[in-house]
Amino acid sequence: MSSTKLTSNSAFKYAILTIAFIIVFIFADLVLDVEDAGLKSIILGFLILAGTFIAVIGLVKSIIGIREPNSIKKITALIINSVITILLGLLLLSTSIEVLKYLM
Repeated sequence: MSSTKLTSNSAFKYAILTIAFIIVFIFADLVLDVEDAGLKSIILGFLILAGTFIAVIGLVKSIIGIREPNSIKKITALIINSVITILLGLLLLSTSIEVLKYLM
C-alpha cells in the first residue's frame, strides 16, 4: 500500500470524525441541561475546537493526496473537509467582526 493511498484514506477518516464531532456537538447542545452555563459553554467549545482542528488536519491531508488517482473517498473527504473548514472560518471571521464593532 502506498503512502498516497494512506493519505486519501486518512483524510476520509478525518472527515468522518469531523462529522461525528459536529453530531455530538448538536446532540450535546440539545441534551445538556446544566445549571452552570459556563460548564456547558466549555464542553461545547471543546467539541467545536476539536472538530475544527480535525477538519483542518483532514483538509491538509486531502490537499497532500490531491495527485493520487480519483476515488469516491478522496473526493468526499476533500469536499467535507473543505466545506467544514470554510464554514468554521467564516464563523470565526463574523465573530471577530462583531467583537471589533464593540471595541470601536
